[in-house]
Amino acid sequence: MTPEYTGGYWSFHHLSNKGCLSVLERDEGSTLLLVSPNGFNARMGVFSASIVVNLMVLSDLSFATHQNPRLCAQVSHLFHALRDYALEQPNASETLAAID
Repeated sequence: MTPEYTGGYWSFHHLSNKGCLSVLERDEGSTLLLVSPNGFNARMGVFSASIVVNLMVLSDLSFATHQNPRLCAQVSHLFHALRDYALEQPNASETLAAID
């Protein structure tokens, strides 16, 4: 999803709505090219790109855990909590376009 990504440190954050988020640590104002499987292709701020990557991973993980209802429910909760958080951000429409 991020062809320019060559590694780095990720910081883990707990959200007030019981969600969580890992954010790639880069200089403030840094951007990444984000290429989504749905055809979305744009530069995004690192924070926003981190939200998109987390949402995509949680979505994939929810499908991978469907045989374990309890675990799937936990992953789904984390996805929806992060999505709710993303909707409060200034560029929510861009995030939704990237994950839709």
